Amino acid sequence: MTPGRVQSFKFPLTLPGEWLEYKIHGDIITQMKLSLDDNRLITASKDGSLCFWQVKSLAGAPPLRKDTEFTYAAEILITKSELEDKNRRVFTLQQQVDETKTESEYQLRLKDNKYIEEGRIAKKKFNAELTEMKNVIQRMEADIVTVRKENSMEMSNVSEQHEKAMADLGEQFKSKLIVEYQKFDNLDDMYNALKRSYEKQMLSMEANTKNELKKMEKTFDTKLAANDLEVKKHEKLGMEKVRAVEEMLKQTEEDADKEILELKTKYEKILRSERHSDPKSIIPLGNLAFLEYILRFFFQ
Repeated sequence: MTPGRVQSFKFPLTLPGEWLEYKIHGDIITQMKLSLDDNRLITASKDGSLCFWQVKSLAGAPPLRKDTEFTYAAEILITKSELEDKNRRVFTLQQQVDETKTESEYQLRLKDNKYIEEGRIAKKKFNAELTEMKNVIQRMEADIVTVRKENSMEMSNVSEQHEKAMADLGEQFKSKLIVEYQKFDNLDDMYNALKRSYEKQMLSMEANTKNELKKMEKTFDTKLAANDLEVKKHEKLGMEKVRAVEEMLKQTEEDADKEILELKTKYEKILRSERHSDPKSIIPLGNLAFLEYILRFFFQ
């Protein structure tokens, strides 16, 4: 049995067995008893719960569901002495509750009186501080007005000084710009002169490069013509060599064909003579097979 579960096995027992399992207890089952008529099963668990089971035969009956819901009894089994002891404890606790209730009410009344007096004192103090804060705010507003007037005067003076400084800087920068413009004009003239000299140099260099290119073209044409002649000579020599090689290949093929025909006739004569001769002097089958292989190799 697993903790808190009851298993009902099918009889007769088989391997593997068939059973239904029910869980209702929360801890290990310590006691299990059947009634005298075998219709009730009583189980007791370590968690203090007690369960009554109805025993039924499943022969011819529909199978029970494994997810059957169980109803728990609301009654708690207890002895009389324990009940009287619990009633006494309840009575004493009720008395203690009443006493603490009256004591707490008395303490609350005392605290209410104390809080009311403290509230009056705090209200007076708050009113005094509030009036003082109002006076401070009025003084600060007056100070703000005076500071704004002083700041406006200072801002006007600073703006006048700034305008004068900007005018002086403008005059200084005008004189500097005139000098810089003169420098720029001088540099522009120098740039134009350099540009013209560079263009002249570029034209002379282009003429020189054209002359050099013409000379190089003439020399390259002469070399190219000479190379063409050399290539043609080498092509003629190559063609002659190819013809000679082809002639040699033809001659060798003709010689090989002649040798093959001679060998064929020779071995055919040998085979004929061996086949018509005495059986004792016949060439072994291995040698005949070797001769046939040679003839096939040469004449196929």
